[in-house]
Amino acid sequence: MQKHIKKAQLIVFMLIFTLIAMGTVSAADNLSDNSVTCINHTTFTQNTQNITNVAKKSKNQSINKTKSSNTSKDPQIWNNGVPVSRGGHSAGYNWGTIQNAVNNALSGDTIMLENGCTFSGDGNTQITLSKNLNFDVFYGGRAITDGHGIRWGFVVNPGFKATFNNIIFQNMFKPINGAALENNRGTLTLNHCVFVNSQAAKYGGVIYNNGSLYMNRCLVNNNLGGSGLYTAGSGIVNIRNSSIFNNVNEDGIGITVESGNPTITGNNIYGNFWRGIYIKGGNAVISNNNIHNNGHGTRNGDGIWINGGNPVITSNNIRNNSEDGIHIDRSSKDNSNSNKLNIHYNSIVDNGKWGLHVVNHVYVNAIHNWWGTNSPNYVRQILDPIILRIYLNNMRVLVNNMFHGILTCI
Repeated sequence: MQKHIKKAQLIVFMLIFTLIAMGTVSAADNLSDNSVTCINHTTFTQNTQNITNVAKKSKNQSINKTKSSNTSKDPQIWNNGVPVSRGGHSAGYNWGTIQNAVNNALSGDTIMLENGCTFSGDGNTQITLSKNLNFDVFYGGRAITDGHGIRWGFVVNPGFKATFNNIIFQNMFKPINGAALENNRGTLTLNHCVFVNSQAAKYGGVIYNNGSLYMNRCLVNNNLGGSGLYTAGSGIVNIRNSSIFNNVNEDGIGITVESGNPTITGNNIYGNFWRGIYIKGGNAVISNNNIHNNGHGTRNGDGIWINGGNPVITSNNIRNNSEDGIHIDRSSKDNSNSNKLNIHYNSIVDNGKWGLHVVNHVYVNAIHNWWGTNSPNYVRQILDPIILRIYLNNMRVLVNNMFHGILTCI
C-alpha cells in the first residue's frame, strides 16, 4: 500500500513539473516585440549636470523583454501638469507604448514615462512626430529608449515641435541621418538628455538637425558615425552646457556645422576620434568651451577645423588636441576684410602641431589670445597658398603668447 502511495506522489510531482514547464515556454513564446523593463539607474555628477550612468551592454548579453515586478506605469498623457482624458479613456490611462500615447495625444500634450523604465521595440522606437509634443519622466527621474542596435528613435516632421526632458537614448541604429533624433525642419528642444552607444552612417551619429535646435545640459558620447551632432539649415541653434565626447569612427567629430548661425557655448568637447568642432559654413559663435584631447584615434585631429563660413571664436580653452588647436583651410581664396575670422581671448596651448594653422588666402583677426609663453613668434610663409602657422610648445621651440596685433594672411 505504501509503495502505491509513493508511486502516486511521484506521478503528481511529475505532472505539476510538466505543467509549470509548459507554462514557462508558453509565456516566452507570447513575448511581444514592444517591452518596458524597469530598473534602478545610478547617477553621477558632471559639472552641474546629473547624468545617468548607462552601463554598456555586451553583444552576448541577453535582452530582457519582460516587465519586472518593479514596474510600472506605462506612458500616460498629461497637460499642464495633470493627467488628461484622451481617446475615450479616462485621465491617467496607461497607453502601453509610446506610439499609442503619441497617436492619441493632442498637440501641446506631454507624454509621461515611468522613472527607471526602459522602452524598446516596436511601438517605443521608430516614431515620427507630426504634432507638437513633450516627453518627460515622472518624479524628475530618467527613462531609457533603447534601439538594441537595430532600430532608430524619433523624427520630427516639418513645422512641428518636440521637447525631450530627462530621456536616455541608447543603442540606436540608422543607416542614414540621425540614429536617435532627426529634426526635419521642425523645432527640437533637449534638456538633461543622454545619447550613448548609437550608430548612423555619414551624418549625425546621434542627432541630425535641419531645423531649430535648443540643447542644454545633455551628454553625447560613445557614438559611431560622422558626428555626434550634425547641424544644417537656417534654423536657430543653441548648444549649451553639454558634454560631447568619445564619438568614434574614422570621421568621429563632436559637432559638425554645415550652415546656419549656431551658438555653441559652455560645452565640454573632448576625446572625439578626429575633430572637436568642424565648421563647413555659416556664422557660428563658439565661446567659453573646453575643447581638448580630440584626434587621438588612428588619425590626428584638431580642436576646431574651419573649412568655410565666418565663425567668431572667443574665450575657449583649446588644448592637447593631437594636431592643430585651430585649423583654417577654406576651399576658396577670400582676402576681403568683410569675411575675416575673429579669434580672441582664447587659451590655445599644448596642441600636437600648431596653435593656429591658416592655409589659403584668409583674413584673420587673432589678437588677445594666450599661446603659452611671453615670447610672441609666428611664421608667415609667402607662398601660394599662403600659410600662417603659430607654433606651440609641444616638441617645438617657437611659441606665441598674447599677440597684440592683427595676424593677417592675404
